[in-house]
Amino acid sequence: SLFSLSLSFLSSCLLAAADQLPTSSANGTVTVTLTEFPGAINNPLKGFRNHKPGGFGLLVRQYIPWNAIELAAGDSVDRIIAHTNSITTTSSGVPFENLNIKLIPRVFLDWDGTPGTPEKPNQHWPADLHTFDYDSPAFQSRLQALIAKLGQAWDHDPRIFAVQMGLIGHFGEHHHPAPTPAQRQLLSDAFQKAFKNKPVLVRHTDPEFIAAGFGIYYDTFANITREPPDGPHDQFPWQATHVHPHIWKRAPIEGEVEYNWQQQRPNALPDQTFGRTPDETLTSPAFRRFMTDKIRRYHASYLGWIDDYSPSNPDVLAGAADLQKVFGYRLVLDSVSYPASAQPGTTINLDLTAHNSGSAPFYLDWPVAVALLDPISKSPVWSAPLTNIDIRQWHPGSDWDSASFSYRLPAAPTVQNGLATLPPDIKPGTYIIALAILDRQGGMLPSARFANPNYFRGGWHPLGLFGIGNPPPNLS
Repeated sequence: SLFSLSLSFLSSCLLAAADQLPTSSANGTVTVTLTEFPGAINNPLKGFRNHKPGGFGLLVRQYIPWNAIELAAGDSVDRIIAHTNSITTTSSGVPFENLNIKLIPRVFLDWDGTPGTPEKPNQHWPADLHTFDYDSPAFQSRLQALIAKLGQAWDHDPRIFAVQMGLIGHFGEHHHPAPTPAQRQLLSDAFQKAFKNKPVLVRHTDPEFIAAGFGIYYDTFANITREPPDGPHDQFPWQATHVHPHIWKRAPIEGEVEYNWQQQRPNALPDQTFGRTPDETLTSPAFRRFMTDKIRRYHASYLGWIDDYSPSNPDVLAGAADLQKVFGYRLVLDSVSYPASAQPGTTINLDLTAHNSGSAPFYLDWPVAVALLDPISKSPVWSAPLTNIDIRQWHPGSDWDSASFSYRLPAAPTVQNGLATLPPDIKPGTYIIALAILDRQGGMLPSARFANPNYFRGGWHPLGLFGIGNPPPNLS
């Protein structure tokens, strides 16, 4: 019949889109076995810390002067929101949310200890505070109040991924001066109270910050003079290797690849580590391997400065793709089981087996959703988040071994069962069943991709055919 021919054609199209997914069916349950996509994916919340048209990068770290968002104690949170709006567009005027770009803000007071010039000031203290006054009760009070306002402005803003603590010392990096133990506790308590939905990152592994579960932004990432066993014991690499080897499980690890040091200081061993420029790092297999080793070892989600590469150079872009696969999460569906059909208004069960072949977890509470797509338009007719699926639990391997270039504890497969209830008024017929990762704060729209080749543009990963009322005809 024409209907059977249509379904046969649909089946062939779907299987082509799903890269000829091996499928088995027993007792009304379909099981699809999936493979890992071999290429790099320009996913959000990971990779190169800059928006890079033509390349990889969907993150932007932005320094924010305190007096740009608060001139005096009476200023409202609206000033922070207005400033955030002004810095969440690309240079061509496209809003971040239209391109899946996420912001990582850092508020700071003092750039480098100097006054700067009227045209380019280096001090950004509010008008009602004294420059370099970190210790007075008035400053402590203002610090707490500002952090509370930042939480009101940013904790539910879908454009924000994570927040760098900043505020104290040169560049907001907690040196010149370093925060005192009392200040660290104040900061920890205030940021934990203000940010329930966004990771908080700090510059140093101080005990108060570690106890709070904060992540790290590290400003000389992979520099050999900071690496164990000879690097300073109060710096991140030594701390992460010997003292706090599991901090990456709670919040992101990121950093900056300090190329000035590489270019100017022979003890950085540029020819034996990662070269002198981002393009050198990405085009040299040896340099790229060194950087990969550090990303894997420290479970880094994303890095800056190295993002200043040349995407127009095919060799550079290929190297960037190699690192993009290593950064952060890389969530691979291994198999999915689902019912071949269901009645309207009933609950369906999906069993997911997956693993994370990347270097870090997925840190935000984004749901996996199931959808029934129209077979022709491939648009969702219905979709819903799956309960009991938590991609934050899909951890990568751990305990990196540089000699074997692998994790001593490989990523373990995660098995989770998700549930969703069909609407009672959904029309009987044959649909494509698909999965996607939704941005919980960003309109519950597909945002991050699984590292599998079965993918429809727009965010959905097709699995097979699904029947409402009756099972679809045998695809064999």
